[in-house]
Amino acid sequence: VIGGTTWNTGKYGKTNCSGNRIDQNGKLLELNNICEISINDGFKMWSKLYRSKSNIDAGVGNFIILDGTGPYKKLKGKQCIYAVSFYDELVFTKFKCDISEVLFEELKFKN
Repeated sequence: VIGGTTWNTGKYGKTNCSGNRIDQNGKLLELNNICEISINDGFKMWSKLYRSKSNIDAGVGNFIILDGTGPYKKLKGKQCIYAVSFYDELVFTKFKCDISEVLFEELKFKN
């Protein structure tokens, strides 16, 4: 699944995810995806997204950053949250990670 994402740092990117989803009677029960995220600053990140029965209806889930290039390498192993919304076949996610102010400033969009 290809989609778009925004970060609380002011950056955005393109996600390319694949993995497993478990449906029952047309309703999503569980989701496990590996995603490659191309960020508009030229760097990339890889993550594992997952949603379980407890947060499916809310449209939120968790993800773990598996690796990254450039400054995103510093996020390896970090657990974060995401919210998802859909428009036709397009998937839009919003990512948020609880990180130090110093790292946030390093990753923040700069004009």
